[in-house]
Amino acid sequence: MREFDVFVFLGQSNMQGQAEGLPEANPSVEGAFEYRCLTDTLVPLAHPVGETVLWGMKPMTFSADYVWDVWDEIAFLSAHNGGASLAPYFANAYVKKCGRGVIAVHCAKGATRIAEWTSETKRFDHAVKKTMLAVEKARSQGIAVKDVYVLWFQGESDAEAGTPKSDYKKALTQIKNAWKKAACIRRFGIVRVGNFAMDERDDAIQSAQDELCVSDADFFMATRITERIFGQTEMMNPDAFGHFGIKGLEAIGNDAGKNFARENALDKGAL
Repeated sequence: MREFDVFVFLGQSNMQGQAEGLPEANPSVEGAFEYRCLTDTLVPLAHPVGETVLWGMKPMTFSADYVWDVWDEIAFLSAHNGGASLAPYFANAYVKKCGRGVIAVHCAKGATRIAEWTSETKRFDHAVKKTMLAVEKARSQGIAVKDVYVLWFQGESDAEAGTPKSDYKKALTQIKNAWKKAACIRRFGIVRVGNFAMDERDDAIQSAQDELCVSDADFFMATRITERIFGQTEMMNPDAFGHFGIKGLEAIGNDAGKNFARENALDKGAL
């Protein structure tokens, strides 16, 4: 029987998915599912990913034209305008390299700062609840769940706000520790942010993420490819500054998925 790992995709708009549309080819990922909490279902993983969830795990039943009027009521958002996100690319690379299946739990919302993800927040509670419901649903359907991981792609808003490095490190460590306690995650992977603010404010967030991956074995730098591709025309969404497009999300997801699979194999002594 194939074992499955649960991956919680946490972060802001680049994790939510704010691409220019859908890829031309969009098959579901073999050996991967997405958990949808609003319907309590596991569905084949494909673009678009995610669901718009209000506090109390409620669906958003009104027109998306008024999303800004209820912004503070939203826990998570689905991929912007039903476009691409990195989760299917990540899962495809991970499954192919390590052989284990993936259950994706998408918990992202654009324009969020790190303080909105700490364990004192409703968003943390909702993300953990969605994750545990995913594990429960998978096991009830006879799926062998092995490990739970977090993949974190956040920091652009904190760079823009000038969050000090020490504050970001403290908050991210607190988030990681809370996830270990609440969901027994095995590792906390990081997608290093790109140069969103385009000045030294990016350095504070990037170096915080780098240093945590060196000093704390619970953290893992899944990919730094964002530093190389950020700003390349073909990698960005032409309609949304600072946001990766389809090709950019594909590159990030592929690299992070391969690196995570390799890290897990090394960690378990398989290589």
